[in-house]
Amino acid sequence: MTLIHERICRLLGIAAAAFLLTGCPTGGSSTAPATHTNTPPVISGTPAASATVSCGYSFAPTASDADGDLLTFSIQQQPTWTDFDPETGQLSGQPGNADIGIHSGTVISVSDGDKSASLPAFSIEVTAQGEEPPSPPPPPGEEIARNVPHPADFFGWDPLTFDPPTTQTVSSVPSSVSAGSSILVTGTGGENRVTFNCTQAAPCLLKSSCAVRSQAIQVSGSHFVVDGFVFQGDDTGSIYVVNAIFAAVRNTEHGGTNTTTSNGTSMSAEGANNNVVFYNNHIHNIARNDGSSEVDHMGLTVADGSNTWVIDNHIHEVGADSLKLGQNVSRAGGIFPTNIWVTGNRFYGNGENPIDIKWSQDIWIVDNELYGVSASVSSSGEAIVIHESGDFVHILDNYIHDVRVGVETATSGGGASYIEVDGNTFENMDIGVHNRGGGHADVTNNTFTDVDQPIVTDTNNGSTTTASGNN
Repeated sequence: MTLIHERICRLLGIAAAAFLLTGCPTGGSSTAPATHTNTPPVISGTPAASATVSCGYSFAPTASDADGDLLTFSIQQQPTWTDFDPETGQLSGQPGNADIGIHSGTVISVSDGDKSASLPAFSIEVTAQGEEPPSPPPPPGEEIARNVPHPADFFGWDPLTFDPPTTQTVSSVPSSVSAGSSILVTGTGGENRVTFNCTQAAPCLLKSSCAVRSQAIQVSGSHFVVDGFVFQGDDTGSIYVVNAIFAAVRNTEHGGTNTTTSNGTSMSAEGANNNVVFYNNHIHNIARNDGSSEVDHMGLTVADGSNTWVIDNHIHEVGADSLKLGQNVSRAGGIFPTNIWVTGNRFYGNGENPIDIKWSQDIWIVDNELYGVSASVSSSGEAIVIHESGDFVHILDNYIHDVRVGVETATSGGGASYIEVDGNTFENMDIGVHNRGGGHADVTNNTFTDVDQPIVTDTNNGSTTTASGNN
């Protein structure tokens, strides 16, 4: 082989090797290797825009990832009263009175470690259960209002603020509660009678997560608080306190649609009660009286017992009275409720009276707003009517307006032997104080504005009135 032939063979071998390494050309450019593209996650859901004091709030978004990547959640501008789970994105909590208002700008996001997605910013408005938050109660040892003692000074613990950590969560109302228990009820079922076996040293709390019930609950026993229940339905009723001592019902709502045809009461204290508190409850739209016919359904009835407080409740548009004190007749043996303190309430728009007093005595009605009633088939439109042996009634510092009569001692069943009416404001009515029950009234230091007859006394039946300092 010549030198030329040897060089040609070498060149042909190199070309063949290059051909095998690069593959056969197709006439176009070579294609780059494929790369993975990460798909961002997807998140959806609409958080509730409102929450209620003492009621549970919860929202969990729905999220997915087309690539099956592990997802984690984050939050910006988290409300201080909530907890957040980074694994599920759930936002939950229970606001208190200090959280009332609007919290804006909360954003929940989801990430696959590379890319993320977010819900639109949202707001949560926290509102009070009684529609309006009560003013913080004074500390024990101080009066709630003029001549209204603090319940804690009788209980040995404060039933207005008692809120221990939850010791048990149940889905339905139990039949009994043991000493020192703090039970949260998350469902709507369970018993309609509960006995509390609690003590002054170990009081109990039965609290609802605000699930709506359609069945009333009767509570008995000692040293307990029932809190945060919601009842809906005109014929439902709510909490009935029977034979209880040192008990409180608070932050509970009963609402209807003004359709019931049944007489009754939405909430009550009956039997051998002693030291019972009704605080910041809301009762409304039950059996509205249209003025021509009556459904005798009360908001709250204090039928029996000694030492009862009615504080910061909101009761309106019920068929009969917002608050009824005593029964239509005396109990056997002359038993009737005594020492009742009514303060800080708003009662209005009912078929009968904001406050009706019968067969009860030693009553203090202080610093309430009473209004919006007119004459009907069963009422002359009085804000406060005292009859049938209601006695020793002190009416102080109230704002009474837009009624026909502000305060009246009635002749039916024997009127009050003594009432005190001091420091009140009366506006827009026919008569401010009408004393016709045969007893004596001290009417002092009141303000009458747009009142046709500020003070009227029917002397023909022995009624007497002392008036001074009024304007």
